[in-house]
Amino acid sequence: MGMGPGRNFWITTVVDGAKTAQATGPRGKEGGFETEVRVWHHGESVVALRVHGFADKDGNLTLTATSAEGLDMHSDGMRGFTIEAHRNARQEVS
Repeated sequence: MGMGPGRNFWITTVVDGAKTAQATGPRGKEGGFETEVRVWHHGESVVALRVHGFADKDGNLTLTATSAEGLDMHSDGMRGFTIEAHRNARQEVS
């Protein structure tokens, strides 16, 4: 499945156990999107990554990515990054 004419963004998600990939995009060139990836961090569900795509008034396309505070973020040395969450509840130190 690919990007249709007039769409400025196309999002494809593949999830373990699903029979097919899920794909979608805004209906037109002015459209945008926001998506969240949630994880368990110290026993709580948090937004590990939020991605927002939008077109400005001149038609330029922008992607922003933000992460929850307290998660470990590491650059991969190129143009990517890794976000690490700690699944289990925080251990109390005696």
